[in-house]
Amino acid sequence: MAKIFEDEFVQLSIEDNILHGLIYTEHMTLEDARKMVDSRLKALDGKTYPTFIDISRLKSITKEARDYLAEGKAIENLSATAFYANSAVSNLVASFFLSYSKPNLPTKVFSDKNEALLWLKQQNNH
Repeated sequence: MAKIFEDEFVQLSIEDNILHGLIYTEHMTLEDARKMVDSRLKALDGKTYPTFIDISRLKSITKEARDYLAEGKAIENLSATAFYANSAVSNLVASFFLSYSKPNLPTKVFSDKNEALLWLKQQNNH
């Protein structure tokens, strides 16, 4: 896996033409979300990828951050998103995001990493 970016909020890497994001922060604010999106866009340099995001450490996200991450600049260069949530809390955060913010691209929550990656590969072939 080739790491392309890392800061205090997120680590980004690319493997098998899938962007992998590991969210470090436990409580995401709008400012955090904006910094992560700006970093991702700069690191991707205009290329589009299906994206696997490990949100296992995430315990809360503000409404403003959820709304920001669901549209516009935040979904540029993303063809699909799979959230990996391996705890009840992170699963709840992701499910809440999907239910209320409704991102404008194929997005699902998974508790199994392999299922998430398989789904992303299928999305990439559409």
